[in-house]
Amino acid sequence: MKKLLSLTLAACGGAPSESTAPATDSGASAETSEAGGDTIDISRISAFALTSYGCEKSMLLSIPFTWESREHWWNFANSDLAQEFLNEPQELGLPIRGVFYGEEGFRHFFTAEPVSGIEDLKGMKLRVSNDPVMNGMVEGLGAYPTVVSFNELYSALQTGVVDGAEQPIANYKSNAFPEVANNLILDGHTLGAVQVVITDNAWSKLTANQQACIMEAGKYAQEFNAQLSETEENKVLEELKAEGCNVVEVPDKQVWADACAKVIEENTASQAELYQQLKDFAN
Repeated sequence: MKKLLSLTLAACGGAPSESTAPATDSGASAETSEAGGDTIDISRISAFALTSYGCEKSMLLSIPFTWESREHWWNFANSDLAQEFLNEPQELGLPIRGVFYGEEGFRHFFTAEPVSGIEDLKGMKLRVSNDPVMNGMVEGLGAYPTVVSFNELYSALQTGVVDGAEQPIANYKSNAFPEVANNLILDGHTLGAVQVVITDNAWSKLTANQQACIMEAGKYAQEFNAQLSETEENKVLEELKAEGCNVVEVPDKQVWADACAKVIEENTASQAELYQQLKDFAN
């Protein structure tokens, strides 16, 4: 994503400051706060982070078991409806605007002890970032949501403070979590939706031509992400298997979705029609 942002900025003949810190924690929003101030101009953030600032539409993107496949997600991301979601911060008067969407892969649970299915998660202490949706999902699975900061997660797994957590595959490996939790179950409960935002302050300093260039380059960056993400993730998954990680396939995710039915209903009821539109992009 850093390379993509750099190409976008270079193509537009400008050099606003950028932030591309990995969106490792779906509940993290510090970067969103910085992007709304004077610290940085353009940033990649978790789409869910905007929920902390009243973006209710964005919350729907991280509801468990919304996306059946990457194709389902990209059908949405390339649609006119996606522009409505990207424009939500502007509608709410927030000092940022969305440029384009991306994704960092489906998020999966990983545990210190071997697991073979959903029933093995019951009674486990699973790390969460104190997000109501995540808390409800973990409770639906029969586990105990346990708040631990991301920076402390490795040691928490090592010492038994938590029994497991969840991350996209690439983040799971790059943070060395297999060293302390070498069991990965591919439940794919949510997709790691990310988006690039630019501050109003930076946007207002651009000419109309530069603004158009940013948006056009964003389309190419989004397309590149769609082509690259799954291929690179599959490479990482094969590396994990070769290194001895216990990777468990989940051929039928319906039982998982059923277990999360309550939290899904509670967090989509007020936007049921809009949520159904997201689901319909699977067709």
